[in-house]
Amino acid sequence: MASIAIIGAGCSGTLVSRALASRVSQRSISEVLLFDKSSTFGPGLPYGQDTNDEGFLLNMKSSLLGVDSCTAGDFAHWLKDSSPQVEGLMQEYAPRILMGQYLQEVVSDIAQKFNHSGIQFARVNASVRNVRRTSAGFEVHTANGVRLVDYIVLAVGHLRKRSAFPDIEQYFSNPYHDLSRIKKIPAGSKVGVLGTKLTAVDMALLLRRIGVAHVHMFSNSGQLPLVRGLIPTSCEDVAFEKCPGKSILDFFRWFRREKTYAPEYVGFITMRDVSVRLEHEIEAAAHVRDWQLWLDGSKGWIDDYWLRMSTKEKRRFYRKYQGLWMSYRHPMPLANALKIRSMLRAGELSVHAGYKSMRLKANEHFEVDVSDSLLELDYVIDATGVSGNLAKLDSVLVENLIDSGMLSQYEFGGVAIDPETHQLFEQPGAYAIGPLTQGSLFYVSAMERLVIHAERVAEHIVKSQCPARSVHNPLYVGARS
Repeated sequence: MASIAIIGAGCSGTLVSRALASRVSQRSISEVLLFDKSSTFGPGLPYGQDTNDEGFLLNMKSSLLGVDSCTAGDFAHWLKDSSPQVEGLMQEYAPRILMGQYLQEVVSDIAQKFNHSGIQFARVNASVRNVRRTSAGFEVHTANGVRLVDYIVLAVGHLRKRSAFPDIEQYFSNPYHDLSRIKKIPAGSKVGVLGTKLTAVDMALLLRRIGVAHVHMFSNSGQLPLVRGLIPTSCEDVAFEKCPGKSILDFFRWFRREKTYAPEYVGFITMRDVSVRLEHEIEAAAHVRDWQLWLDGSKGWIDDYWLRMSTKEKRRFYRKYQGLWMSYRHPMPLANALKIRSMLRAGELSVHAGYKSMRLKANEHFEVDVSDSLLELDYVIDATGVSGNLAKLDSVLVENLIDSGMLSQYEFGGVAIDPETHQLFEQPGAYAIGPLTQGSLFYVSAMERLVIHAERVAEHIVKSQCPARSVHNPLYVGARS
């Protein structure tokens, strides 16, 4: 029987724990240790109390979310059972913080299931600084000591990335990590947001709430996300299609050829005027948009496309199509679109394309070069997401694992893993899930994909032989750093 350490107790770690708990009848597990530096297990960065604002919404309707791989919508059922105040959110876009509360309860249910099966489940409130392979298994190092286990799962979530302007307090490299500092930006400031996708929208709306004078969003494309249309209560009448062909390029050709979006407005793909495009999007969002449902359906096979793509095709995708894909595949809720429109109309927001460079001037203001002007800003928030370059991650654990050879950089980002099992390259018994695997796989953050990935990890662990040893209780070695 094996002992397992799951490093990270956010959504990914919770889902791996749940997948293991569903396999307790196989009697292959002796203990599961869930490590996290936070004392709150379940929410992680995307849904945590300290990394959210009251205005941050989930980007999918509650009825489509949950931790059950077989039945969509268990989050909505939880909302219904929680209280009358939140029941009305079942068909809406709930605040992200409610997802965090839901995941906390999921962790509690997992603990009960393990305990009823006689398997120890421990939530360890400690930051993991290193993992070392020994002849006896894996040593998991924290400031409080060392645990010896048979398997490890890296579920570290969205790690901090290194700042492009270290030690400059006016620059925020990690919007959600730095949220408490961002909320202290003085009213009346001019603030830039690098990026124009969903995180950038969150930041723009937060900045409006705290009263900054003007928000400048800027990126290469200068394109905001599209707007989510109505979700039908039943999808039986929607003709779901799977794109023919064997590459993402085939998908784009098919999508343009089908033109299911054509009745919505001329220039759907080519329109560049931000305000005009947003008006068309808000109008179109009053209806079911079949093409959005087809794109949603791509979550089941997009990883297969990604794995079949050649190196040349992947490079081309990153260079030419990634921004387009993210804009169309991940629309924003209508409520957010209406607020963004209000900011544009009031002159509180500008959106710029053609971002070229940024520098810090002698007066400690930022100068940003975009296609239409030079912007002078008091503060800048980097909302472009986590870097796929491991060297740019600000993580002691990742640094130590790279130095020891346990982690290796994948060519297209993240760590190298076996995409079928999530096992680290040439590291039997060690697994990774979540944002750290971006590159080896395509979608690694959406909950519906994480559920599937967690099942793969758990299934491989329980079916494999212990890589080094088999014990009933992991050894506590003592206080070491």
